[in-house]
Amino acid sequence: MATEEENSALPIPTPTSEPVSYSPSPGSPPSMEQQRMLKLKKKIDSQRKRIKRPQSSPSVASKQKEELATIKSLSAKYLSKDIHDFFCTQLDMSVKKKKRWDAHNKSQALSIYHASPKAYLLFRKIFHLPSVTTMRRTMAKLDIYPGFPSSVIEAFKVKVTQMEPRDRLCILVFDEMSLKCSLNYNVERDYVEGLEDFGMACGRTEKASNHATVFMARGLMAKWKQPFGYFLSHSTIKPAILHRVLMTAIEKLKSLDLTVKAVICDQGSNNCSVFRNLGVTPEKPYFQHLESEVLVIFDPPHLLKNIRNNLMKHSFFTSDGAVSWKVIREFFEKDQAFPLKMAPKLTKKHIDVPIFSKLRVNLAAQVLSHSVAAGIAFLCQTGIFPAQYMATSKFIQRFDSLFNVFNVNGGNSKAPFKHPITPTSSHVAFLVESKAWLKSLHYGTDDSRKPAESLPCIRGWLQTIEALLLLIKNTLTDESNTKYLLSNRLNQDCIENLFAIIRSKGGHRNNPDPQEFRFALRQVMVDKVLSSIRGTNCKEDLDTFLINFTSHSQVSTQPQLFHPPSVNSQQTQEVQVVNLVKSAKPEDIVQLENVVAYIGGYICRKLIPIICEQCGSLLQAESDSNQYSQHLTFIHTKAYDDCKNGGLKMPSFALVEALGLFEAVFQTDIQCSLRKENLRKNFKSLACLDTRWCPRSVGVGGAKLSGLKLKSDCMV
Repeated sequence: MATEEENSALPIPTPTSEPVSYSPSPGSPPSMEQQRMLKLKKKIDSQRKRIKRPQSSPSVASKQKEELATIKSLSAKYLSKDIHDFFCTQLDMSVKKKKRWDAHNKSQALSIYHASPKAYLLFRKIFHLPSVTTMRRTMAKLDIYPGFPSSVIEAFKVKVTQMEPRDRLCILVFDEMSLKCSLNYNVERDYVEGLEDFGMACGRTEKASNHATVFMARGLMAKWKQPFGYFLSHSTIKPAILHRVLMTAIEKLKSLDLTVKAVICDQGSNNCSVFRNLGVTPEKPYFQHLESEVLVIFDPPHLLKNIRNNLMKHSFFTSDGAVSWKVIREFFEKDQAFPLKMAPKLTKKHIDVPIFSKLRVNLAAQVLSHSVAAGIAFLCQTGIFPAQYMATSKFIQRFDSLFNVFNVNGGNSKAPFKHPITPTSSHVAFLVESKAWLKSLHYGTDDSRKPAESLPCIRGWLQTIEALLLLIKNTLTDESNTKYLLSNRLNQDCIENLFAIIRSKGGHRNNPDPQEFRFALRQVMVDKVLSSIRGTNCKEDLDTFLINFTSHSQVSTQPQLFHPPSVNSQQTQEVQVVNLVKSAKPEDIVQLENVVAYIGGYICRKLIPIICEQCGSLLQAESDSNQYSQHLTFIHTKAYDDCKNGGLKMPSFALVEALGLFEAVFQTDIQCSLRKENLRKNFKSLACLDTRWCPRSVGVGGAKLSGLKLKSDCMV
């Protein structure tokens, strides 16, 4: 052992500028101290590299910032808000070294990714977008499971606080969707997913689920909607459980300071059982919840389908006579014999409805439509159909008008009852009249007739009509500052569109399993840009989801025209359409002449507003002209308003005759001309046309028909 004097004689090491190496000896694991020193060494090295990195001067950075601000302000004048936001994001990310994405950027990217993951990967090569891993981590933070998720309710509450009192009026919509039975292990919650699950209301059971019931709130006066809960069940939810869940849903909405005016659903047996126990009847279409009345409305499209289905089974009897599906079939067969049809949308599928097509609303709406009613009425007026068929025409017209009352969207349609509903509008009187008419209906056979009120669909219509009358009375008041009501918000279209979007996720899965349903519903709840799928069983509702990902995270020359040759008024003018029909029966010719004249009226209505006055005089007949009024019967029959002819213009004789000739040539020679080039030139030569265009009309994108003239050898 060295003494104290020997230790004092040892040399003292002096500090040097060279870094000390703390590398562990080969073959031995580094100690904790050595690991700490290695981390510090790496940090020092990275800081040295950062110091040596050339920094842009403040003047260059400020100039770049000013240029970006100028580009953004200029582009805002020419781009929509969403496109401008995306453009600004691309500008910012192109100059940033380290990209950080806010909730708005992630929401936009999620919408693109959910539409098509393959397209998103392609876009990432062109644009600055978050990585797929980033979005998956973001989605994993959203806790959405059966029940009423608290995260959705809290985000919902934030949105509601920003609403005006009028916009807080809402309806509660619920419906169920079929699922595929499948059990999956959920790592996050450490349980088996796919069993019956009613959330906190009734817990879970051991049965495998094959249905999902979704609850959605929808604005009555404002265009918003929001799914806020769902439940998994084996078959349909039992009435006792549905009652408890329904009451909980209403309480949740009321706790958010929303006013629930009505509940909308279909006529499922469990739904009817719940409302029957609550005391709901056609005469009293509401139930009490605390101190307020909640109306019960059955989905009008479902009711219309049920009327069509019952009409296919048995006849109805009104004060006008018997109503039979046989009449609709005869009209269809008669109309199909002509190349120009009074009801062009009708097909064989409408008459002989396949089993699964009975669920399609459009097939029912197109049969029970104004066009079919007008076509049958026209054939009765011209003596082609017996007079007793008018009862079927009036029956169809009644339900078409009734469906229009429940499909008001605020547009400028010429159809009656398509304008907004007010306390003094014609809708109220029509609804009261329709109630009495429905109560007078009978069904069955000539020997055995029963009151139609015994049919669920008729009772559903009576209850829904009474509920709408009460909604008009209680909602459109001076105190509520609500002047009109759009009844197209009183249906299940919003939730049907939601189901269509869910089915489209992952390659159009008609029956996703419970886990796939949860993933798809979670995606829908955070999508910022969400559109309905084409071909769905309902109209696009045009509402926006209230909650998105951000909410969760917080000339003038005189035109040269060719005028049609003058026609001697002493002579009988006939539209030359004989070549269009296989037979020369007078009634067939009259029918086709009327359809050609109807097409001419449509052409006049479309072209006259965008062409010059002289061109318009060629297309439109004089107001006092009645030289061929027998050809205008169908126009008057189909008109909603006899004074305005349903918005159509009266076509001139020259236009109607030209259209008849065009169709005859098309039907005769088009098959031979399809394989040829210069199709339009060949068609004009076949029709013996000499055309010149009005410079003024063509300049406004208008009417190529306005300047045409038939050669004299074509006039008959």
